[in-house]
Amino acid sequence: MVTKELDVEDFVENEVSDFEEFEEHNDTPNINDEGWVEYVIGLLREDEQVDGRPTVDGLRRLTEELLGEIVTCTTKVHHNTESYASTTVRIELGDGRIMDGSADANENNTKFPYSKYLVAMAETRAEGRALRKLLRLRVASVEEVDNQEDTSLKEEKVSDSQIKALSVVCERADINVQELINGNHEKGYNILEASKQEVLDLFKIVKDYQESEVPATLVGYDKNW
Repeated sequence: MVTKELDVEDFVENEVSDFEEFEEHNDTPNINDEGWVEYVIGLLREDEQVDGRPTVDGLRRLTEELLGEIVTCTTKVHHNTESYASTTVRIELGDGRIMDGSADANENNTKFPYSKYLVAMAETRAEGRALRKLLRLRVASVEEVDNQEDTSLKEEKVSDSQIKALSVVCERADINVQELINGNHEKGYNILEASKQEVLDLFKIVKDYQESEVPATLVGYDKNW
């Protein structure tokens, strides 16, 4: 009987390759998994997010990367006047999934100079909502809120998606979240009791650190914060 000599190097290389492929596959959560939101937010590039909120460009890229090709994106304009516009955007993926998103824009929720282009602003916001629904993200896109004066942020409690986004951003920068909170508040606070504005302020602080240097006292991300 003829036996083939075992090539140890080939065997080890194949085993490592199989393991890496298995590990890579299992690092990607399912859209129904608990860690899906953090995973998606973590895939956003620096220029695709502001204070933990995704841009529509970022949502569009991730939709195609995670869910499949966008084959059609159509807009229906419901209202178009000098002071008000409303639209619905329908997105269809290659696998047949369809999602609608509706939004409006007016002089009160859109800052100048964007208030000169209300239909375009409403369309962008509507597309963002459709993409967010496909990706199952509840955090609003930059375009949905960036041009609006929101005085309620200091009163509204932080959302789960905002907390998850802060955790992802701090992990990237290797920042201890609790130490960040304690260092920027006289008595510190429980993140669950924080306002949306307080957490947005933390995002801005982290961004400043990323552009300069993270203080030694804040280095060391702790996933159990």
